Amino acid sequence: MFKSDSGMVRELFSFSLYAFIANVAVLLILSIAPLVIQSVLPLSSVALYSISAKIGAQPLLPNKLFSNALLPMISQARGRGDETAIRFVLIDGTRLLLGLAVPFLGLLAWYATPLVTLWMGPLFQPAGGLLQILAAAVFFSVLQL
Repeated sequence: MFKSDSGMVRELFSFSLYAFIANVAVLLILSIAPLVIQSVLPLSSVALYSISAKIGAQPLLPNKLFSNALLPMISQARGRGDETAIRFVLIDGTRLLLGLAVPFLGLLAWYATPLVTLWMGPLFQPAGGLLQILAAAVFFSVLQL
């Protein structure tokens, strides 16, 4: 009924390794982007990117919480060996996450420039275009969640 300790450790390590790599990749992308931008463009471009990134990351927060709430359901179904339930949670969970994110991302992309201008002033108006690009990128991150 139970796997051997080495089998459980191997399965846990394989999942943990992929989760660790994914988390490090996200942190690396977020940390490296301003440095890459600064190496190619003036320092003011880093400010524009930082503002856009700060706003663009907001739709991921509720989706990440919702995604984390689904993990116990998937684990429980995995423990029972119920592949149908796992598939159901993954497909319907993705639909729900998209249902939460797409309207918000659409509004964010549509009103990006007025939102940035209202928040930071007219000097930061170019960040609106960056925010539209980041909103599209966040859409694909939601699909991955």
